Amino acid sequence: MQNKVSIILPIYNVDKYLAQCIDSILCQTYKNFEIILVDDGSPDKCGEICDTYAKKDSRIIVIHKPNGGVSSARNAGLDIMSGNSVLFIDPDDYIHREMVETLVNLMADYSADISLCFSRGTYVRDYAEPDAESYEIKTLTGKEALEKIYDGTSFEFFGYNPTAVMFRLYNADLFSDGLRFDESARMAEDLIINPYLYSRAEKVVSINRRMYYFYHAENSLTRSKMTEEKQIMLNKTVIHMYDDRINYFKGKDGYNSLVNLTYVTALFDIISKIEVTKNSDSKKELKKFYNRKYKEAVKEKRISTKQMIILGLFKISPLFFKLVSKIK
Repeated sequence: MQNKVSIILPIYNVDKYLAQCIDSILCQTYKNFEIILVDDGSPDKCGEICDTYAKKDSRIIVIHKPNGGVSSARNAGLDIMSGNSVLFIDPDDYIHREMVETLVNLMADYSADISLCFSRGTYVRDYAEPDAESYEIKTLTGKEALEKIYDGTSFEFFGYNPTAVMFRLYNADLFSDGLRFDESARMAEDLIINPYLYSRAEKVVSINRRMYYFYHAENSLTRSKMTEEKQIMLNKTVIHMYDDRINYFKGKDGYNSLVNLTYVTALFDIISKIEVTKNSDSKKELKKFYNRKYKEAVKEKRISTKQMIILGLFKISPLFFKLVSKIK
């Protein structure tokens, strides 16, 4: 039986770009799909555009709902999808006409639970990546893919966006027991769900062909200028994310390496967040989290001696840590 793909778009305030995104899906060489357009209470003309497209093509399903954020919109799509696999696309982006077919074939040919291609950022609406003579295909287990994401060696397998959920085709069974995006997270929601998806995948396959095009829209929540309000929101999400990830990995046999990677990544990431955060309450919250995670990591011997010295220096004196870092 041919793989039916459910393509979910969380839509908010993108009426300038939505039509091109939908058109890039409708012109796919692979035809067995449904498009679930989730109008997340968009204040512009997105709702009307969705309804117009639904009248033209029976494969298009429209959900109109109050604004709840990207995670809420994606979850609404997951709740009604009927496909064997699912693909997430942001509505201000667009895709190569062969992307869906490529990912479906990779999933089938390699018996994978997740197939993925590479992406590219662009500031124009008509960019198309030139075809190469050949492309490299690689496979990993889900655990191996996670290790690459978190140890900083992900580029050759994932390209520039190792944690995004777009340009990945997921076996729908990965979501079958009610796994959903965390709706309390208004930023970095991909980072929270990734461990669950990849740890459930027996095999992941990638092709280094850039077929998904990120459009750098000025009003995009994740791509626009980082304000103090967004920084505070991101800080809260990051704290929640690392707590959630560590607890999840601790409960899985054979995942000690990922617990260690998460502790180290979390501590160095929090240092960078403290450096750029201006709000005093948010900075205090970050420092409190840092101290707590440092004590946990040292107690469980999750940090190497060298890392312990570096991270311990920051715990004792952030100012001295910064000075030493500059000298080094």
